[in-house]
Amino acid sequence: MSTPYSSIRNIIKEGCVVKQGHIIWNWYNRWLVLTKEQLYYYDESKQKLRGTVPLDFASVKSCEIENHPFSFEVYCPTQNKTYFFEALSEEERTSWIKKISEVVDISEPTDYHHLTHVAYEEGGFVGIPYEWENVFLACGITREEIKSNKEDAIKVLEFTQIFQDDETEETQKQPLPENDVPVVLKELITSGDPTVLYKDYVPIGEGMSGVVFHCYETSTNKEVAMKKRLIKNDSVNIQEIKIMQTLNQRNIVGYLGCYELDNYLYIAMEYMD
Repeated sequence: MSTPYSSIRNIIKEGCVVKQGHIIWNWYNRWLVLTKEQLYYYDESKQKLRGTVPLDFASVKSCEIENHPFSFEVYCPTQNKTYFFEALSEEERTSWIKKISEVVDISEPTDYHHLTHVAYEEGGFVGIPYEWENVFLACGITREEIKSNKEDAIKVLEFTQIFQDDETEETQKQPLPENDVPVVLKELITSGDPTVLYKDYVPIGEGMSGVVFHCYETSTNKEVAMKKRLIKNDSVNIQEIKIMQTLNQRNIVGYLGCYELDNYLYIAMEYMD
């Protein structure tokens, strides 16, 4: 259910920012509202809620994006997504990062690859990549449990890192099978006609790799982003589809399926504003 701007209480900070879209990466003016539970972002008029970012175990840090000098990113582990915003000035960026950090109770993360200096501060950990906060969330461990068992929690993180390092090293030792055959594009195609399964196509972006449409799933009326591209290079198509199918990275939009029609590939993705 959409939350009207007028109904939000206990606002910690609010103001105008620019937000990067998840599908075609254009930037849009948004009114950002911070509460102790989540971020809300509305259109400039504050009339329409465009989305929310839950802040449980979230992380925030500054980032460098060309032509957007005051950018910062918020990683939301409950949605497994990263949101990119740009403040109006360096002072405003610093203020947003400080206020959001205070809400999530963790320091601005660093890009360490190993848990060499794990430390606990009230409500969270520092000295670890912020993706590791998701380890606890995925296991259903609450903030209260972390606070009362901080030493055990640190041991869990350290053990998990050691296990992954060993697993990576072992995987690298394994030779590739001699008869490893590339996946055929047809094996990745979902059956069905995309023009029947999805309706009301409206183009929202275009690039070298194809056109992106906003449309609706016919059976559920769910909003979908559909990428249409000419089938020219099977290896490129296979790579894109396999990445979206198998990876669970924070910057990849949810993959719903792909279809072939009249020598065009239709890739259905989760629609995000």
